[in-house]
Amino acid sequence: MTSMALRLGRAALQRPRVTVAAAALVVALAVPGLLRLEIATDGRSLLPRQAPEALYDAALRRDLALRDPLAVVLWASHPDGIFNPVTLGAVTELTARLAAIPGVEPEHLTSLATEPGLRLRPGTLDPLPLLDPLPSTAPELARLRDDLDEIGLYDGVLRSADGRGTAIVVGVPDPGADEPGRRARLVRAVRARLAGGAPPGHTLELVGAPAAEALLGDHLLADLGRLVPLALVVMALVFLVAFRRLATALLPLAEAGGCLLVVFGAMGWLGIPVALNFAVLPVVLVAVGVADEVHVFHRFARLSRERPGRPVRDIVDATLEQMAPPVTRTSLTTAVAFLSFALSPIPPVRHFGVLAAAGVLACWLFTLTVLPALLVLVPRNRLLAPPRTAAAGRRQAFTAFAHLVTRRPWLAPAAAALLLAAVLPGVLRLRVEDSWLAGFDSASPLVRATDRFEEQFLGAHLLRVTVEGEPLERTGTVPESALDHDRLVLPAAADLPLERLAGARLWVTGAGGAEWRTWVESAVADGEATVLRLPPRGGSPRFSLAPRPGETIAWRLAAEPLLQPSVLARIAALEGFLADQPGVGGVHGPARHLAAVGRMIPITGEAALPDDPSRIAARWRNLATARGEGGLREVVDPEGYRRGLINVYLRGSTYAGSERLVAALADHERRHLAPAGLRLRLAGDVALSRALIAAVVSTQTTSLLLSLGLIFAVVALAGRTWRWGAVALLPPGAAVLLAFSAMGWLGVPLGVATSMFAGMVLGVGVDQAIHLLSRLRQVRRGGAAGAEAVATAVADVGPAVLTDALAVGLGFGVLTLSAVPANERLGALLVLAVGTCLAITLLVLPGLLVLVSRSRAAQPAPLAERGPASSPAG
Repeated sequence: MTSMALRLGRAALQRPRVTVAAAALVVALAVPGLLRLEIATDGRSLLPRQAPEALYDAALRRDLALRDPLAVVLWASHPDGIFNPVTLGAVTELTARLAAIPGVEPEHLTSLATEPGLRLRPGTLDPLPLLDPLPSTAPELARLRDDLDEIGLYDGVLRSADGRGTAIVVGVPDPGADEPGRRARLVRAVRARLAGGAPPGHTLELVGAPAAEALLGDHLLADLGRLVPLALVVMALVFLVAFRRLATALLPLAEAGGCLLVVFGAMGWLGIPVALNFAVLPVVLVAVGVADEVHVFHRFARLSRERPGRPVRDIVDATLEQMAPPVTRTSLTTAVAFLSFALSPIPPVRHFGVLAAAGVLACWLFTLTVLPALLVLVPRNRLLAPPRTAAAGRRQAFTAFAHLVTRRPWLAPAAAALLLAAVLPGVLRLRVEDSWLAGFDSASPLVRATDRFEEQFLGAHLLRVTVEGEPLERTGTVPESALDHDRLVLPAAADLPLERLAGARLWVTGAGGAEWRTWVESAVADGEATVLRLPPRGGSPRFSLAPRPGETIAWRLAAEPLLQPSVLARIAALEGFLADQPGVGGVHGPARHLAAVGRMIPITGEAALPDDPSRIAARWRNLATARGEGGLREVVDPEGYRRGLINVYLRGSTYAGSERLVAALADHERRHLAPAGLRLRLAGDVALSRALIAAVVSTQTTSLLLSLGLIFAVVALAGRTWRWGAVALLPPGAAVLLAFSAMGWLGVPLGVATSMFAGMVLGVGVDQAIHLLSRLRQVRRGGAAGAEAVATAVADVGPAVLTDALAVGLGFGVLTLSAVPANERLGALLVLAVGTCLAITLLVLPGLLVLVSRSRAAQPAPLAERGPASSPAG
């Protein structure tokens, strides 16, 4: 790559105008892709595509047509809370207004104006909606309150605990593969419909993951529009201060701007959406892309001062010869560090890694082709300021500093080791956490609205627990003697699981075709036979069928899990168990819905769970009548009645809390459900968050190990010794450990954004050490050795390394102004890491290099350090 870089650079020097024109053409071809860019802020875009939780959640949502809830919460300051005609009229009007939004499906719009109450339409069994007719008098309002208390299904979902708030829940569909921004557009449409505001004395708030995703998209666009120009300005100011020429400050901006246009234009052409973690990409590319130009300009300026009469083309060529090796190595190490993200299970992180690596290589190509061409085309007096006494003073200061750190080479490494040992326990305090609220400041309106919602409603986080059982169906024949008035004896050959037969439906058919339907009250083994006990209600099957002696009777058994009283009893116990767990605000499952529909449809006469499969089936049909077929499917699958859905509402869900809840569920399943052939599966945003956390940990571990290995290999191969690889990794390795310790001590969690931190630091932080090592090789080839060679190398590259760290650190520091707290924390960590790398490179590495040179003084010099001084570096 070094040889190729030199050839490309020298070709650019021969045809500078053609080189610049070719670069401009590439940028121009990429620009139209910007118009095709889409913003994807859906949390599911972060999920590993093959994670079992993600696959099951997608299948469940598809099968049951489930939607993510977006809660429009209306708060009333009336003394009676929401129980006044103005508030209830506003609920009706807002519901109608939201129903008119394209994409809002009627079956996925829920409010007090849509849900059934206890009164029936005249002449039917169809319940009237709670607000039909709209209550206006004190008795009607009191009756509405009593109805809500009696039903119990809407408390904490549509009515707040204090009675001052009511929610209108809009089901937001998943984004289509070709419409990554569909959810955000729907949320913005909801906001637009609410722009008219609420009646006097009322406030409106939006709560839920879709609201957070849309708002994060707004923050992402704001960051891209604000932070990128700011990063460019910061870079320009650093170059202006360092080189005191406007042209020198503008040239790096041309590289950074061109690189950004090419990368984001390519994203548009390739159909890669801009995800939440992409807000940092332009800042990273600006900082990393400009870093190498700092060293190129420093070397160009120094060679210009040392060779005042030489043509500028010769000076640029000499600059290329000296700088192509370290610039190629730094670009390659940074690129492979970013490429380590390509193995992440999180799709946007993979895209980030590949695009960042491509952007780094594009900047490398620009630095070694377009930049030399521009150095030839732009007059030298516009690029370089006249030498000043201050510059000589800085050189002398760095020379004195270099001799100071090499005089006692053990001092700085020992101090650094003690410091790291002191802070290292913070790594053990590091925690992993991520949620859709992590992207907002704790004082933001969305977080405050969510806190209020979780205080008065069941909770804003949803864990969907499905209870699944396999349907059982058996058929056979028995002689008429096996049928009695209250029992049926089946042979052992029927292979019947006794524990699953209680509550199974039974059909008995006589020889003449007459059929008797009943259900199994209990089943016991009697020798090699199975005795089914039949309920006494409904009469005697033997009397009804009147079989003749010797006649053969056909039988059919069907055990549909959620029609069995024993299974529903276990589910009711599970719902009660879940309701008692810490952090759970409420539980809505099959048992609770069946109890509620028993109160809503008066003909059933009771809320208790039926003990007869046929009456349970009737209760399910009544639920479909009350809440529609879609409402029924959100609770049970009516085809086989084998799966029931329990919605568990959590308040302030955390990874540690959800882990404890899932562990408790697994234990309950093992002890109480598995013996009955039932199993639990998890979905919903809480289950998906657990999968995302596992992916975050995997990303951090994989990227860290892969970056370490690849960077070590690149530097060791370039230096032809493993020692160089180990030495070069010390600054970024120490920076990563220090940053992780700081995160642990300060309580900063590891999330999707910060999961990319270690790989980025390794890729960027190794650059300074590479430049120092490359210069040391050149100095040794000039004849210097030992501490003197190290001191000379430090004095030579010190100003450039300092400017590099200042530019990169300030560039990353721009992220601390992000509207997204996760990106803000990432920026602060990167600034800390760059400062640590600078300190280790200039304070610790010189001493270590001196100690290594002393230990090897009596040994033959490595092959890399032999040969004539005129041989090309690298």
